[in-house]
Amino acid sequence: SPPEQPVSIPANRTLSIRGATVMSARGNRILGPIDLTIPPGSRVGIVGETGAGKTTLAHVICRFRDPDEGAVLLGGVDLRDLDPGELRGVVGYEDDRAFLFRGSIAGNVRIGDLDATNDDVRSTLDRVGVGQWIDRLPDGLDHDVGEGGEAESGGPRRRLALARALLADFPILVLDEPISGLAPVTAEAVMDDLLEATRDRSLILITHRPIGLDRMDEIIVMEDGEVRARGTHEELLGLSDRYRGMWGLVGG
Repeated sequence: SPPEQPVSIPANRTLSIRGATVMSARGNRILGPIDLTIPPGSRVGIVGETGAGKTTLAHVICRFRDPDEGAVLLGGVDLRDLDPGELRGVVGYEDDRAFLFRGSIAGNVRIGDLDATNDDVRSTLDRVGVGQWIDRLPDGLDHDVGEGGEAESGGPRRRLALARALLADFPILVLDEPISGLAPVTAEAVMDDLLEATRDRSLILITHRPIGLDRMDEIIVMEDGEVRARGTHEELLGLSDRYRGMWGLVGG
């Protein structure tokens, strides 16, 4: 619920998680305590198997739910003290569903910024690597993606959803399993374009696949709702058997 007297969104876009803990309805701890600082423009990977707590942490960061203990701060201000509508313009979220509405490519991407021109839309689509694909479509930007985007394969659908998020210009972008289910070659290509297109903002990448993790500033390895290891790619190769296993290096 919104605070009675919301605080203005601070200019400092450092995101800080301080002892955040989430409990189940039965009173069992399902996440935390988590401590994490994400400076503006940094890239953080959050990895672990299904059920490790990655998406719960993402929902706490985006304030889809509040922690039962601890806090999430933006520029030192508790998210609970900020106007929820304003916060939605700062922290963006895309999950693996990459949902598209029936209608044109341009219309779907423009949801990120209703005032965007076709040139704005096109340049954003170029940034995520689908410009040439669109040029091959008979209707171009007017191409109908079908109900739920089902007319498109996974790779283009993920890229269109990413373009929508980029056009919205979120300073902090949380991507939850953006390459899940994609073939390895497609996943590599999508990740390359994703990392290039998000260079100017904070990126929180939640994934169970190793692709792109060697380009993160910090990686958090989660299991059973807890942080089991953290560090850079190189550090974790020496610290975490679980992380080495993601790269096929178990025992190495």
